[in-house]
Amino acid sequence: GINAEYGVSTAEYGDTACGQYLLHSIAEQQAVELVYKRSCKAHLASFPLHNAEIILLKPKYFMNVSGKSVLKATATLDISPQNVLLLHDELDVPLGKFKVKHGGSANGHNGVVDTQERLKSNEMKRLRIGIGRPSNKEDVRDYVLEDFTKNERSLLGAMRESLIDTVYQTLAIMLTPPGTELGVNFMLTLC
Repeated sequence: GINAEYGVSTAEYGDTACGQYLLHSIAEQQAVELVYKRSCKAHLASFPLHNAEIILLKPKYFMNVSGKSVLKATATLDISPQNVLLLHDELDVPLGKFKVKHGGSANGHNGVVDTQERLKSNEMKRLRIGIGRPSNKEDVRDYVLEDFTKNERSLLGAMRESLIDTVYQTLAIMLTPPGTELGVNFMLTLC
């Protein structure tokens, strides 16, 4: 499956995205390195899990158009949308909480909207990692691009194992439906 990470340019937004933190944490745990692949316009790594190959995908493009990388990778690697797990920050989930969602509305998340439109599907599973809404009604764009505070970084560190476990549990569910072929690819990606 594809694990799509929060599709922001790391150079510009290196310390702002929970999804990015999670994707890098999984790569570190699996001892794999994300390497740029021009045909996918993304950094990729892979590791085996049960009967499947799990592809970690970090889009080259900014979050709002991260679906470009997801589309290129799914086409290049022959991965269907239902085998994609999107990792993304979620304003409508409180900081410190997270939820798994199967398909449905993007709830206004531009990266999810872009990915759904480019894949012509809303069948992807999503791990919605809560960042909460700004308390003082500041501009949401500025809020989501701010560096994590020391307390937020500490909370994210405390959530790390639960988030990783949730990714593996979700992948296990994705791997077990009737008719799942052996050796099929799955992708974790940011959007």
